[in-house]
Amino acid sequence: MFSSVTRRVALLGGLCAALVLAGCGDKEPEQRKAFISFLQEGIVNTAPNTTPIITDKDKEAFGPYAAHYEIMSNFYQSMMDANKDFEKVTKAQGALSNMQQLQNNWQQLAPMRAELSKLGETFANERKKADDARAGLKQPDDLKEVYDKAYNKMVTVPAKGFSVMLPALQNLLGETENVGRFLSDNKDKIKVLGAAIQVQDQELLTKWKEMQTHYVTAVQALLAAMAEIAKS
Repeated sequence: MFSSVTRRVALLGGLCAALVLAGCGDKEPEQRKAFISFLQEGIVNTAPNTTPIITDKDKEAFGPYAAHYEIMSNFYQSMMDANKDFEKVTKAQGALSNMQQLQNNWQQLAPMRAELSKLGETFANERKKADDARAGLKQPDDLKEVYDKAYNKMVTVPAKGFSVMLPALQNLLGETENVGRFLSDNKDKIKVLGAAIQVQDQELLTKWKEMQTHYVTAVQALLAAMAEIAKS
């Protein structure tokens, strides 16, 4: 009697295993379909800088593919954090736009440039981490096609923009620092008049015009970088 029951259980177990191998109970196709729809409608077909937040219900629906989205969302969050620090530096730099302030406080620019350099290193590490994680993903072709578009929009394009704007701002800070140092070193020969200066010494005047040219070029480079980001 027990041997008969055992045989039936074994047969049922074998049948169940065969059905599983045949695809019975496999949620992957549904999970992939749900994830593809999420990427297409939530990222690819939306305006730039759109970062949908996945809920617990979404994670359940996406299954293991939820971790694929976290690669993008984690990077995007790190970029937003970096952007906050970036804005702090630009705001501090803007406070030195007055010639008198720049003449007296130009030393504050060096720490700002150092902060940007540190920020650039952190950002580069986060980008590499995301790219490495993406490279290790195993995705069916239909998912990979949509995921690549979403990744480009959430990671590649904004990262490229940030990497272009960062050195442009660093360069502008350097040129601004040069102007401030020049004004400070020649206080006895230069008279600050609001947004302009008065220089009597011809040699200093020539040097000042050269510095102005470099400064304007740095400003134009930053504006061009910002315009390029706006297009993406």
